[in-house]
Amino acid sequence: MAPIMTRVAKARAPDEFAEEIDAFLAWVELERGLSANTVVGYEVDLIQCALFIARRGKSGWRAVDTGDVTEWIHSLSDDEYCVSSLARKITALRMLARFMVKEGMRSDDFTEMAEGPKLSRTLPGTLNAEEVERLLEAPDTRDPRGLRDRAILELLYSSGLRVSELCGMSLQQIDLEHGFLRVFGKGSKERAVPVGSKAVEALTAYLAAGRPVLAKPRTGSALFISERGTAISRKTVWHNIKKL
Repeated sequence: MAPIMTRVAKARAPDEFAEEIDAFLAWVELERGLSANTVVGYEVDLIQCALFIARRGKSGWRAVDTGDVTEWIHSLSDDEYCVSSLARKITALRMLARFMVKEGMRSDDFTEMAEGPKLSRTLPGTLNAEEVERLLEAPDTRDPRGLRDRAILELLYSSGLRVSELCGMSLQQIDLEHGFLRVFGKGSKERAVPVGSKAVEALTAYLAAGRPVLAKPRTGSALFISERGTAISRKTVWHNIKKL
């Protein structure tokens, strides 16, 4: 069963590896609810791995052993992939191995004892307290767009939402009286997120004097909208934050 999404991988997996890859991708897309970009990334990674292992003379995933996996992982580090790409490739293969055990395709996890490089993580840069205050105060709240951007900044700072979650937020998901949001995250999982008093104030001001000005006759229920009256995009949010 092939995934519903349109596949974009440039290379093709060897025939003897393809069936398990297709079944796994369908599972992570339909059952796990992973994003289309993640599924495509896993497809590219697993095809790359299958091609490498096929060149070692193996005739399918059922014949793969720990040594094959270790050799592939070390070949990736030799190619100097960035840490995030390398981590995703290893994760894709480990998930495939566990899927095959779960589905009875193999009795063992062939990645369990594989040796690979330790992945270091670089901590992101952060703002100090003064810089955060300056950023939150930057929007001109005399303007509807400024009210919107102030509400976006306060909500991101207060709640820790992903930008994609913020852009997809609807009016029906907010409860300012009790100070929380209903958020649908990865895999369509719902969670309740508390909102601080400053964010509640900024949202209240935006809903009273910002959103009504930006709204157009065909505007839907999106909480944050652009000047066109449509749901604001991640690109626009990033551009506005960068400008501020």
